[in-house]
Amino acid sequence: MTLLKKISLLVLPLLVGCIPSQGTYDPLLYHTQDFSANFYEDVFFDAMNTQLQTTETYQGLTYDTNQPLSNDPNGDSFAMQYRLSNRFSSLKYGYESKLFDGILYCTDAQRLSKSRLQLLPTGTGFHFPRPLKEIQNLVLFMKAGADTNAGAEKIQDFIVHLSFYRPVENGYVRHTFDVTIENLVPSNFPGYYSIDLPNEIVQDSVAFGFSYTILDPIPLETMQDKTGIFLYEVLFPNARWA
Repeated sequence: MTLLKKISLLVLPLLVGCIPSQGTYDPLLYHTQDFSANFYEDVFFDAMNTQLQTTETYQGLTYDTNQPLSNDPNGDSFAMQYRLSNRFSSLKYGYESKLFDGILYCTDAQRLSKSRLQLLPTGTGFHFPRPLKEIQNLVLFMKAGADTNAGAEKIQDFIVHLSFYRPVENGYVRHTFDVTIENLVPSNFPGYYSIDLPNEIVQDSVAFGFSYTILDPIPLETMQDKTGIFLYEVLFPNARWA
């Protein structure tokens, strides 16, 4: 076997792992050379707000950036082990499936990685395939993103708004947890952020939302579409579902 063939066999699995299955989503969607055109346009919150009865907001949750496995520095094995598509096959489909495929890095252009969602502060959300019955922590893989060609500054400090929706008569109650993140990772690989959650408040939730508020540096008004959060994976490692 020639050296070229050996290299091809080693690289092929990594490349294939970054390519969506046929029919999952258009690989060119939100995947252009124009940074501002790559923000994922989500209508989750618009739809949920029409059925929202009340909102409870909580402060003071902390986060942990220590990877659980010392021999898994970038979190790849951890993400693959706990990806939510392992639990629910329905999450393998649609553009949001990027958040549940366990892929944290691809070999294509770093700014156009197929394994993340580029989000405005309005964020994104999704419905759980089954109601959440028990949870200990939520893990986010994310980093700061910016169109560096346009000179935009990368986000350093921001507030993550985590929303859980519990059904009530004629709608939902939203429980939102505000978590202040400092010194957000700006590197090629996303950072690991584990957040402990009060199970008694979020249990029986049927949907989840992620949005954010930039604290520093706040981009100039003319540059707001050149800076955003890259969300790669949402994990519920120890969750139990109905």
